[in-house]
Amino acid sequence: MKKNIFLLFLIFLISCNKPHTEISLKDLFKDHFLIGAAINYQQIFKKDSVGYELIAKQFNSITPENIMKWEMIHPKPDTFNFAAADSFVSLGQSLNMFIVGHTLIWHNQTPKWVFEDKKGKPVSRDTLLKRMKDHI
Repeated sequence: MKKNIFLLFLIFLISCNKPHTEISLKDLFKDHFLIGAAINYQQIFKKDSVGYELIAKQFNSITPENIMKWEMIHPKPDTFNFAAADSFVSLGQSLNMFIVGHTLIWHNQTPKWVFEDKKGKPVSRDTLLKRMKDHI
């Protein structure tokens, strides 16, 4: 696997060194596979302009780093916030990219309220399953 990645990188470097030729990774490998990147809030909202430009130029598939994790989308029991996730999808659509979602339930970045009752005690299995079902 490492040899294949090294070989692809070498082909890319050789292609980029041709005079007056500037080709992106996504164009170089368009007939073979997608070139993906995990992107963050700063890039989605173009606060990291260098990162955004690199993503727009080199990649044709994106997945979110953290904006679709539970703490971002469902921070409180009756609160959902899809603004960042919607912006992620809009960005991918505007750049004609293949859009990959993210895990619905993750072991990390899950608010404490998911696992605990109001007294800070662990919730029952049934309560946890209900919360997961509501979240999904």
